[in-house]
Amino acid sequence: MSELPDLRCVCWVALKARPPRRQLLGRVVRGLVFATVGASMFAEGDAVIPMLIGGVLGGLGGSMSAGHPFSPSAGVALVPWGLLVERASDTSAIRWSGVQTLHVAYHKAYDGSVYARVEIDSIAGRFVGFAPDTIDLGALGNHLDRVVAASARPLALDLEGGVAVEDGAQFAERTLSAARRLVSTLGEALGLAPASYRGAQMAAKHEEPVIAALRAQAERVSEREEEPWALLAAVAGELRLHRFAPELHRLAAAPHPAVAAVARAAVQRLAREPADDADEETLGWFVDANDLATLRAWSRA
Repeated sequence: MSELPDLRCVCWVALKARPPRRQLLGRVVRGLVFATVGASMFAEGDAVIPMLIGGVLGGLGGSMSAGHPFSPSAGVALVPWGLLVERASDTSAIRWSGVQTLHVAYHKAYDGSVYARVEIDSIAGRFVGFAPDTIDLGALGNHLDRVVAASARPLALDLEGGVAVEDGAQFAERTLSAARRLVSTLGEALGLAPASYRGAQMAAKHEEPVIAALRAQAERVSEREEEPWALLAAVAGELRLHRFAPELHRLAAAPHPAVAAVARAAVQRLAREPADDADEETLGWFVDANDLATLRAWSRA
């Protein structure tokens, strides 16, 4: 998990078809340039007319150059789990595993502000757009290969390897059942006293050794093909490990939508707070509705 960029910043980055509009100062400067050229072209006679023409051309030039020759025919938003592409006829979701390249280049506007030009090649086509520089899309572009790999790993159903939910299959019920088995049968490995998991929540003093054991288990299996974090997030939710909440919040924006869905449900189970409808709607483009319903019921149990 430490090798991946923190995708919480990519909560909903809607790419604009044009960069930020240039300010009046830039247009005036461009106008003066055009005016100078115009005056030199009409060296004989009154230079007022060419200067006026130059000013108009400069203003128009500033307006036209604020655009870009490629204007996407679709609305594109970056979210932690991939892209949402909105066309006139429909909206589709593209997971990171369907993105081949993502290039980010930063440019300075005339007013001193900085914006990012984002170019994406995906299984649904090529998209170009612009975003504020306040969002660290560069880290995402630099580590895209890791994000792509993490977004499509099969979900581990044990910590020994070999038992997993294949990517694209329904996962919620199987992951929760596996977490309950893990808590029940491997209590000693997790540092649990017998039946301590049956309480409403663990005492805070007992959480630290359990959390340390979970992290050690994650480190042990992190290099395998299977993704362990959905299972471990479910264990944390089952045990109501409040001190594991920082990891759960980070996992809630994991590039694998199933990992994020389990982590978000675990956070809600700990906090006893309703889910954010907007976030759940966005995640619903990447996760089966039945899985979300199962996790929602678990979070309220």
